[in-house]
Amino acid sequence: MQLREVPESLDSDSARSLLAPSVEQIRQAQTRDGAIHWTVDATRLDLWNMLEATMALASWGDLDAVRGALDWAVQHQRPDGGWWAEYRLGEVRAASAWSVVHHAAYLATAVRHAAACGLDPEPYQSAVSRGIEFALAHQNPDGTVAWARAADGSVHGSALRTACSSICLSLADAAALYGHAPDAAEWLSARARIGEAIRSEADSFDQDWPDKSNHAMDWFYPVLAGLGTPEWGAERIDARWDEFIEPNLGCRCVTDEPWVTVAETCELVMALLNLGRPDAARRLFLDVMQLRDVRGRLWMGCQFDLGVWWPREQPSWSSAAAVLAGDALFGWSPAGAIWTQR
Repeated sequence: MQLREVPESLDSDSARSLLAPSVEQIRQAQTRDGAIHWTVDATRLDLWNMLEATMALASWGDLDAVRGALDWAVQHQRPDGGWWAEYRLGEVRAASAWSVVHHAAYLATAVRHAAACGLDPEPYQSAVSRGIEFALAHQNPDGTVAWARAADGSVHGSALRTACSSICLSLADAAALYGHAPDAAEWLSARARIGEAIRSEADSFDQDWPDKSNHAMDWFYPVLAGLGTPEWGAERIDARWDEFIEPNLGCRCVTDEPWVTVAETCELVMALLNLGRPDAARRLFLDVMQLRDVRGRLWMGCQFDLGVWWPREQPSWSSAAAVLAGDALFGWSPAGAIWTQR
């Protein structure tokens, strides 16, 4: 594993140059039908990660590619407002009989991001509204939102803090886009209930699987989503900073493995900007930009005890998180500010 040099004086133009190979990788993962796959071999995708890559292309100014991806999402939305958890080999058939609930809401976040970059959001209002309706149909009595639903209609009622935080992002984005919609007030009310459930540690979290508090996204995603006061967010981040941050590398994906990942580090960059901590955000961004190959493309992460890239993959969504963090830091597009003002 050879870390790549990153200049301490990194500015907007040089950051774009560093990320240009990773953006090209995202473009290569997009097929003619508009779908953006996990990797350039175009064998599988899921909606959430595809939309993350879509936003990166919007930040880069490639609105034709963005339209293609959003149109693919609309075309594959089911009548109930959801999407299948995974699609394979570019086929219309679903690879999974489950629907992950927060995926459906994330279309709102992607459309808001694209709209800030100049795309007309009105053609997507119906799909966004139906995706939000699908997500809120799975809200539990304690305010949390169930993680998934099976094809037979049975619901996996346990909740994830990360997924619920993502839904909160999307509810705010839907209301920002379509504040005139009849359901906009309901979206914001539902968001408030989810936020309160996260802050109060509602019982539905992690009921049916091992506790996820060792995951970085479980730690910082509520802050990225702006679900509390700045003081609450700062206390949450500071309490576990030393558990997750590996000096001079980035953020661990989980506390109990020597594994730093690009996506988690870059999303934490945006959470720190949301807290008003640009110096810490910039430091992490500089550190994680070392995780590039000889072509300049970002790896998914590294296992630093063994000194190897792990897994040896370069997902489009991981590169996308780096582009979004760069946009939030350097303001390449009007959408960058969205991630710093939650």
